[in-house]
Amino acid sequence: NLRVYNPYFAGIIFLAAFMALGIFTAFYCWLAAGKNDRYPYGLFLALFSTCPVWMMQFYFALQRMEVVLGLPANRRVYLVMGIMVVYCLLLNVLGLYISGLILIPALMWVLGERNKKKTAIVTVVALAAIYVIFSLILGTKLPEPFFM
Repeated sequence: NLRVYNPYFAGIIFLAAFMALGIFTAFYCWLAAGKNDRYPYGLFLALFSTCPVWMMQFYFALQRMEVVLGLPANRRVYLVMGIMVVYCLLLNVLGLYISGLILIPALMWVLGERNKKKTAIVTVVALAAIYVIFSLILGTKLPEPFFM
């Protein structure tokens, strides 16, 4: 007894669930606010009701993306995303400059740059530019290592 996948039926269920979630959210926000203001919640529902087209486009775009995500050509994209996640985690621990010393060469290597001299120059120039622009000119406090 094999069932056939019907993307239209699944899309309608997805859309109905999304609409129910929006109505539920607006109603309970209205209740929590003490039922005084109707304007913001009515506006929310009016705007929310215009998005079924967006949701259907999003739903079918996700179906197309399932095919694209498995391609071997996307491995580099996943690797860059992983490097960025590690960078974000290291940013709070090691600070901007030390994390940048790791990030920039790693990204350049993944993107195909094998010249160590060029990688070192780009890294130093980029971090120096960040220091001059944000620390000296703008006076912005950037993330520092936890040990400083």
